[in-house]
Amino acid sequence: MMIRLISVSALFTLAWSRSSGGSSHYYVFELHRASSSSGSFTRHATANDSSSTTAFSDVTRDRYYKARGKRCTTSGRSTCGGWSSWSSTVRVLPLPQRPSNLNLTRSTDDLTLTYTASSWSGTGDYYKFELHRATASGGTYSSYRSANDEASPLAFNDVKRGYWYKVRGTRCTDAARTDCAAWPNLPPSSSAVQVPELPNPPTLGTVTVSGDDLSVAYTASTWSDGSTSYYQFEAHKSATQAGSFTKQTAVNDDVTPASITNLPEGWYKVRGRRCIDAA
Repeated sequence: MMIRLISVSALFTLAWSRSSGGSSHYYVFELHRASSSSGSFTRHATANDSSSTTAFSDVTRDRYYKARGKRCTTSGRSTCGGWSSWSSTVRVLPLPQRPSNLNLTRSTDDLTLTYTASSWSGTGDYYKFELHRATASGGTYSSYRSANDEASPLAFNDVKRGYWYKVRGTRCTDAARTDCAAWPNLPPSSSAVQVPELPNPPTLGTVTVSGDDLSVAYTASTWSDGSTSYYQFEAHKSATQAGSFTKQTAVNDDVTPASITNLPEGWYKVRGRRCIDAA
């Protein structure tokens, strides 16, 4: 009887071929383990089977395993032949450590995650991350998105505005991310990053003319993250009052009134908006 031991995370599948002769196929298998490939192996588990695959689930990690089997004449496995030769030895690796130093940064409504890769004795950089959000920095966070990654950084683009975001991560032993280190406890431990709603436009007041300059009075708009006042104004020009207006120039301003200078002769309209960044 030929035996082959296959390890998938902490689950073993024992593939084997039936021995010839007889009408009944009653098999018994032993799984042995040791702390090193050359160490002393002791029996860890037994299993009865009659098909061609046998599973040993939830075995101890960071151990070496091998298996053997024999065929019996009855279902009670009381009368059996001799043991087969040993299968090849297979190691079950320990779970990897989680990534560390998770850091979220924002640009408009895009988030970028950087992190430090964790150590592991196995191969493959199979990371998995969950992005969580809340309506307040200290609020209750719920899962928003998940993403797989193999190397820092990782982008979360076009996230919903008006929320605070945190992220947590883990590392897995397989590309399908089914065998992973446990998630860190909620809420995620990374620092919270706000993606604010876009601000409302300013309310325009009187526009006065002085030579070839315009002075635009305005009332500041409301904004949930009103710590900055980055306003931008556009002057649109037409040859006649009822004509078609096209953009002539744009200026940035932080304090009312806004000044738009050195304009050529014509009819003008002005509009404004508030931005979340100085650029």
